[in-house]
Amino acid sequence: MPTINENYVLAKDGGRILVEWHGLNIVAENGDIDYFIGVGIDVTQRKTAEDALADSEALYRKLFEDHSAVKLLIDPDTGAIVDANQAAETFYGWPRQTIKRMKISEINTLPAEEIKNQMEAARLSGRNHFEFQHRLASGDIRDVEVFSSRIGIKGKDYLHSIIHDITDRRRAEEEISRLNVELEKKVDERTRELRDSQLALLNIVDDLNETTGNLAAANASLAAVNKELAAFSYSVSHDLRAPLRNIEGFSNALSEDCGAQLSDDGRLYLERIRLATQTMRQLIDDLLSLSRVTQTPLERKDVDLSALAQEIAGLVQSRSACGSVVVEIHEGMHVQADLRLVEIAMTNLLENAWKFTSKMSHPHVWVGCENKDDETVYFVRDNGAGFDRRYANKLFGAFQRLHRAQPWRVAPRL
Repeated sequence: MPTINENYVLAKDGGRILVEWHGLNIVAENGDIDYFIGVGIDVTQRKTAEDALADSEALYRKLFEDHSAVKLLIDPDTGAIVDANQAAETFYGWPRQTIKRMKISEINTLPAEEIKNQMEAARLSGRNHFEFQHRLASGDIRDVEVFSSRIGIKGKDYLHSIIHDITDRRRAEEEISRLNVELEKKVDERTRELRDSQLALLNIVDDLNETTGNLAAANASLAAVNKELAAFSYSVSHDLRAPLRNIEGFSNALSEDCGAQLSDDGRLYLERIRLATQTMRQLIDDLLSLSRVTQTPLERKDVDLSALAQEIAGLVQSRSACGSVVVEIHEGMHVQADLRLVEIAMTNLLENAWKFTSKMSHPHVWVGCENKDDETVYFVRDNGAGFDRRYANKLFGAFQRLHRAQPWRVAPRL
C-alpha cells in the first residue's frame, strides 16, 4: 500500500517548502522489503491556498451564519435561497433547511416576475437598498428593509441580502404622519378660531369704547344731578325752614296769648299745626342727611358690626319712651363697609324696630347673620307690627310708608 505524508524541508535558497511524499515499498518473494520508491511534490502554494480558503470560509461562517442580523444568500438567476443563517430561522419561523429549499418569491409578497425585475434593475443600476413586505411562517406580514450585495462563490454570482425588520418603524412613521395631518388640521382650526377671536375681541373693544363713552356721559349726568341736588338741599335748608319757624312761632304765640279764648276744637287744631311743623322740620333734616349721604364717597374698612349694633341699641334704648326692649346681638360680626353709612342704616333699623314693637307686651329685637346660598346675610328682626311682604321692595325706598303715620312718627326711609 502506498503511503502519503507531509513535512517541511529546507530548500536550496534557505527557505522552507512543504513536500507531500508518496511512498511505495517493494516487497521480495520472501516477504521482505526489497526497496522503497518515493516521490516528493512541492505543495506549498496549494497548502497556502487551502489555508486561505479555510480562513475565508471560517470568516464567511462567522459573518453569515453567526451574525445576529437576518441574512439570506440568493441565486439571482432562479430566485432560490441558497443559504440562510440562524437569525433568519428565528425571524421567519421556518427551519433553516426548509428556508434553503424555498425561493424568495415564497417569502416576498411581490409577484415572482416583479421580484425578478427588481433584482435585474438592481444589478444594472448598482442599487443595493430595497423595502419589501415579507411573509412569515405564521402568516404575518412584516415590513423589511433589504441591503443586497453581489458576492462570487466558485465562479458564480449570488446576492448576499441583509434583512432588517422595520415594521415598528413604519407604523411609527405612519402614526407620525397621521398625527402631523391631525396637527395641521388642528392648527388650521385654532388659526380660524384665533382669527374669529380677534374679530370678536375687536367687537368687544368697540363695545367697550362705546360703553366707556356712555359711562362718561352717565358720570357727567350724575355730576349734574348731584349739583342740582346740592342746590335743592340748600334751598330746602334755607327757604323752607324760615316759613316753618314762622308757623311754629305764631302757633306757640297764639297758644300762649290766646289759648284761653279758643274753644276746645281750636286748641286741638292749633296742636295739630304745631305737631305738623315739627314733623315737617324732622323730614327736612332727614332729607338733608340723605343728600349728604349720596354725595360723600365711600370709605371701606373693617367694621365691628356687633359692637356698633350694641352701642346704637344702648342709645336708642336710652332715648326711647317705651319700656325695656330685649335685644339679642350675635358676637363677632365683622364687615367691610363704610362705617358712617352702616351706622346710619343700623340706627334707622333699630329705631324702627323699637318703634314698631312699642305696643307689644314683650318687645324683642334680634341682630345677627346667617349663611344663605353661599352668602352671609345680616338681619335686624323684631316681633313688632311687621309689614305686608308684597311691598317688601319698597321697604328701603326714600319716603315710602308701609303703615299709617299714627301712632308712629313718619321717617323718610327705613
